[in-house]
Amino acid sequence: DWCSDLCSSDLYCHTRDYPAVACFASQAEVDRDLDWVEPTQPGGPAASVASSSSEAGPDWPQGVAYTIAYWDINYGGSALTVFGPLPYLGVLGWNDSVSSFKSVNCGLPRYYVDAEYSGSYWQNGCNAWSPSLGSYNDTFSSVVNEAP
Repeated sequence: DWCSDLCSSDLYCHTRDYPAVACFASQAEVDRDLDWVEPTQPGGPAASVASSSSEAGPDWPQGVAYTIAYWDINYGGSALTVFGPLPYLGVLGWNDSVSSFKSVNCGLPRYYVDAEYSGSYWQNGCNAWSPSLGSYNDTFSSVVNEAP
């Protein structure tokens, strides 16, 4: 995978233009590229999201991030800001590598242990954070924003 040589040091990436993935040396550079600021605490008011539907799901509005995945527990190491469904995290070098994650913009990320959104999963609520994943640490293979 493309990450094997690059990921020996921390990378901060986003999937806004997927299948193109933009990576930077810091989260601040990601924030500048996206013209937003990564949340500094869980909860709080949701960011304004333009959508004709009141139901969250795979039809999440284009250009709106719904989760940030982290390589290490407590939001450490490399980070991946996710904008759309990712049926196989291995394409990005992230298969079985997520150790913590945040829900952002009131997204409802559902991380599955198998590719193509199958198997058991872990789902956060609106703007909830998971600093560690217990037995789910380093097990996720796909992610989608999905109503519970």
